[in-house]
Amino acid sequence: MVTTVSKKIRGRIVKILMKKCSKCDAPKTIDQFYKVKGNSDGYDNYCKVHRVEATSAYHARNKDKQRGWSAKNREKNKAFHEEHGKPPKTHPKKRICPKCRQPRLREEFRVNRTRSSGRDSWCVYCYAPIMRLRARRWYRADINRQYVNQIRDPLRRQKVKANPHLHNISIEQGRIREARYKLRQKGL
Repeated sequence: MVTTVSKKIRGRIVKILMKKCSKCDAPKTIDQFYKVKGNSDGYDNYCKVHRVEATSAYHARNKDKQRGWSAKNREKNKAFHEEHGKPPKTHPKKRICPKCRQPRLREEFRVNRTRSSGRDSWCVYCYAPIMRLRARRWYRADINRQYVNQIRDPLRRQKVKANPHLHNISIEQGRIREARYKLRQKGL
């Protein structure tokens, strides 16, 4: 059973989880016990030191039993590992595109290092229209940026040159906003 103990460490009160080892009956911190899901408190009944001792003693007593089981089931184990072994590390030469459902060569998929296969899920033929749309969006954004830099900003500058009072009004509005912001910060 896990208990909580409060200790004062460096001027602070810290709660430490403690448990009693079933072998030595000494209370120890919870980090000195292995985790066991089956137990009600989630930790082993023996501390780590005594669990290692108990396990090694069991293996020393039952060497023949373990060797006998391994020898008896060697063929069965071999067949299981051949059937359920790890998949080969080489990727298949052909894949099926989930969008067009066509089997395609691995090289017909774009390189994508974030995926486990190293390639995109869609083939280049299915991906092409999407890339065209993205390119158009980027082109439009670039044209918009050019408009802002070349046309709109110079027009503003011309308006300010023609009407200097517009510039003064915008400066005054900025000062008023700044004053309001400072008052809000002070809580007034």
